[in-house]
This record gives sequence, C-alpha cells and structure tokens, in this order.
Amino acid sequence: MITKTRLNREEELEREHGQRDPAPPPAPVAQILELQRTMGNQAAMALMARSSARATVAREPETAEAPQANASIAQAIADRDIGAIKAIDDFTPASDSQRFELIAILLDQFWVGPRDEAALERIWASFGERLPAMMATHARVWWDCVDRGAELKRWTRQDNLNLTCEISPGVINDRQVRRAIARIDEIPENDYLQFRQLMYYAGSGAELAFICKALAAERSIADIATFANTIRGKDRPWLLANLNVADENVAQGGASAGIQQQWQMACGPTSVQTIHAQNDPIYALSLTAAGPVSGASWTNLPMTLEQGAILIGHGSMPTPLGTAGQGAWVESDLNDISSATGVTYAFTLVTAIAPVNPAGGEVDKAVTSIIGFLDQGIQVPILIGGGPTVTAHYVMGLRAQGDSILVNDPGSGTTTWVTRQQFLTNALAPPLSWPFLAGYDRPSPK
Repeated sequence: MITKTRLNREEELEREHGQRDPAPPPAPVAQILELQRTMGNQAAMALMARSSARATVAREPETAEAPQANASIAQAIADRDIGAIKAIDDFTPASDSQRFELIAILLDQFWVGPRDEAALERIWASFGERLPAMMATHARVWWDCVDRGAELKRWTRQDNLNLTCEISPGVINDRQVRRAIARIDEIPENDYLQFRQLMYYAGSGAELAFICKALAAERSIADIATFANTIRGKDRPWLLANLNVADENVAQGGASAGIQQQWQMACGPTSVQTIHAQNDPIYALSLTAAGPVSGASWTNLPMTLEQGAILIGHGSMPTPLGTAGQGAWVESDLNDISSATGVTYAFTLVTAIAPVNPAGGEVDKAVTSIIGFLDQGIQVPILIGGGPTVTAHYVMGLRAQGDSILVNDPGSGTTTWVTRQQFLTNALAPPLSWPFLAGYDRPSPK
C-alpha cells in the first residue's frame, strides 16, 4: 500500500528533479514520403514493416524474464502501487486490460507528475502498431491522459505509414498528406476524437486517404462524417471514378474523358470546378453524383448552373455552346476556394514567339515553373490561345511526369498529356483546343 507520506515525497522529488526525457518522435513524414517516392508503396511498406518488427523484437523481454515481468505488472496492479508502476520500463508484456487498469491507477491521483506522465506515455507506446486502433476505441481514456499532462501525439508513426502508402494519382498527394496532418493538430478536441473514429472505421486504405483528403480541404468534421458513411465499403475503382472529375491516372500517350464546360465561354468556371474537385472529394462527389461530368448535354444540372453562376458573377451572360459569348477571368474564384487548395493564384502573362520558342526563353521558363508547382502537388490553371499573348482558353494542369504535363481541357472534356516540346513549338493543338501558351496562374501556397 502506498502511504500519503511516500506519495508526497515522490511528488516533491518530481517537482525538484522531474524533468523527463521526451518520448521519441514518430518517424518524420518527409522520410516516409521520400521512401515512398523512391521505392514505391509496396517496397516502402515492406521496409517499414521490417523496421517495426525489429523494434518489437528489441523491446520484448527474454523468454525467461517474461513471467517475471508479467508478475511484477500484476503485483503492481494488485497493490495499486504507483511507485512500482512508474518503475516499469517496458509494458509490452501486459495485456490490454492490464494496460488500461494501469492507466486508471495513474490517473486516479490528485496530482499527476512528470514520472506519472512518462509512464502513461510508455503504456500507450507499448501498443505498437495497434496504437491508432486503441486511440480510437479508447478515445476518452486517451484524451484524459493528454488532459493530465501526458505528451501523446494525435498523429502516430503508424498513421504516417498507413496514409503515405496510399499516395497515388487521384487519391491523395504528399502535399495533401502534410495539410491533413497539420489540420489534425488544429481541430478542437471533440472534432479530433470523432475524426479518429472515422479513420478507424474506414473500410480500406483508399477510404482512409479520401477522408484525410477531405480534412486537408478544411471540410467540417460533420461533413466528413456524412461523406465517410457514403463511401464506406466502396472499392478503389468506384472511389477514383466518383471522387475526381478528371482521371489523373491517364497513361502517357493516352486520353480520358474529364469534366467539360456546358456554356460557350465557361472554360474558366469549369477550371475552377476542376481544381476544387481534385482537392476536395466531398465537392467532387456532389458533382459526380448529379450526373455525368463529361459531355455537353446539360444533364448534370448542378454542374451546369454553377458554371453559369460564375460567369454571371463576372458580368458575363451564359450562352449555349456554339454561340457568341463573353468569358471571365476567374482568379478571384480560384482564390475563394483557397481553404480547399491551400494556395492563391495570380495571372502571369507569357509571350510566345512564332514559329518556335527558344530553349531558355519565356515559354521554356514558364513550363519549368508550371512543372515545378505540379511536382509539389499544386494544380496550375494554364491559358492558351491562337497566337502570342492571345488568352483565349483556360485548361488545367493536373500533374507532371518528367517534361510532360497532364492537362484537362474543358472545351473538349479531354484529359491528356502534352510535352515541353509541344509548348516550345506552339503545337498544343491538337490535342488541346489552341496551340500557343499565353499564360498561367502562378500559385502562392498559404
């Protein structure tokens, strides 16, 4: 039995000398991202699994010592001996029920000191790769530990591994992963605990990734909860088809049907919809659930009305395809959705030279800049036209691969690749609607 005098003496010692070593940080996100980029998802998962296994083996006690460790844990629980609990370095031999009983004993004190906090941290760390599941299924206990001073991270090493291994075109990119992780630490306690449940009940890694992508787009937890329930159990092809409006998995040399403008001069509004949907899967689903996004048939009424509303907002009257009309500069509309994209945009004019642009010239430098942003996971609106400085048409740069850019052209509803050479030779059409690069919207990350 622990006497009050003994507890007081321990508390005084902790106050005087109670600085505790910080818990080791989870594996940095940047390292896992680099591993995934250079080696691929499967190789990264295998290597991380081997690393995790080695760590587990290293902390497991010798076989002969295991019964003794279990006995000391059981005795500490039976005696409710707080000092004995804090003296335990390794809680991995404990059962789950013992771990939570140990936590309850430590929390059942008037004052939880640094050594108590450190013991709580070791207990939670002993769950290993099951830690995210335990945090979800015992969310209130986890939060009580945090509230009493334990330095427990909201985002774990296993969370890093689970999410970064889902990085792929059309699902989530590394920038969106970083935005989601940053958002985890910003949301209030109740929202975080609910979001942890949504992560736990995701039916697949892809579902988890889209849920986190919605968080990165700064959607409310209530919206994300409804979204998570809608997509639960859907397979990967369904998720890719319904949570995007342009196919980011088009092979080089290929083409796919993507979102298409429904009014004569609605290339700008459609580009706003494109960049919004590729960053916010909840918004994307609101469009795809209303009907086909490709084809110029007005069958998708919400998509059509929104394109028209953006035109009207700039003083342009929507007109049917094939008739005269007036377009709109949509940079302000792009900036209105910066909460979803994490960037603002400013138009940059590019002066092309006919018949061919030189290497190192203005067009070449613009293409390098565009590819640089795309490689960061930031989509780039591009302006093309029929001649130098003719800004006739918006298209959307989705991602880059080497010197090629995947572009969705809202005029034809085609998603396809164009090369640096096509930009330099003013030969973007075909496959795009116009041949010359005339400018682009330069992103500024928030």
